[in-house]
Amino acid sequence: MDLQDSNPIICLEAGATHGGSVRVAKELINASIWADCIKFQTVWAGNLEPYRQGSLKYRDGLGEHSRPMLEMLKERELDWEQWKDIDAHAKYMDVPWFTTPDYPPTAKLCAKNLDLCALKVAGSDMGRIDLIRAVANTGLRVLLDTKGGQEELDAALEACGEHRADTIIVHSPTGYPTTDPHLSRITALKEQYPGHVIGFTSHSPGIEDCVRAVQAGAGYIEKGISLDRNQSGIEHLMCLEPSEVEGFVDAIRNAARLYDS
Repeated sequence: MDLQDSNPIICLEAGATHGGSVRVAKELINASIWADCIKFQTVWAGNLEPYRQGSLKYRDGLGEHSRPMLEMLKERELDWEQWKDIDAHAKYMDVPWFTTPDYPPTAKLCAKNLDLCALKVAGSDMGRIDLIRAVANTGLRVLLDTKGGQEELDAALEACGEHRADTIIVHSPTGYPTTDPHLSRITALKEQYPGHVIGFTSHSPGIEDCVRAVQAGAGYIEKGISLDRNQSGIEHLMCLEPSEVEGFVDAIRNAARLYDS
């Protein structure tokens, strides 16, 4: 599968919400048939130990929390047979999917063993040039989840080499949830990197920030999906539930039509 440009590309993020359950992952894929694709995170906490020290603060339906990052990543782990099962289900449902790999060998194995449409580099990994090169060298389309400055992004794009031209640059605001999506960053990125699709990933409840991102010219929209946004855990609070996906996609498409008119 290839990640083709649409107006805009609409992706649902399930990396933090399947909780290590293949059954839940499949249900989230089923709910994504209205969107262009779904994204997961292919991570093993041990690979990320040098890069994910400390704790992360977040808010869910039960209140404020702070948990070690590696502990939360551990909950997302699946083995290769489970990933192949998810891959087969996505193909059966005709839902393109991609993932965020944690390590250069993981990127290579994902591209070799799974039918992916792209690979994404997490914002926390934008300084890991070895990982970015490994992702780009798979030949899959690359998404860069940028939270840093222009120097970091320029270095990441340089590491993409010959695959730089069709790389998608995704503005990812900080916070779980974020208090300000800083949507002016989309306009700035469009001016600094003409020719690139500029995207936005939502870290806020509701869909208003996504609609406004499209109005600012975003060509890629990423929104979390959860079976139950009121359950405990990072990102659930900011997610769509399955019954809301079709309406969300319609709202984004309508916003895009108004932006283009």
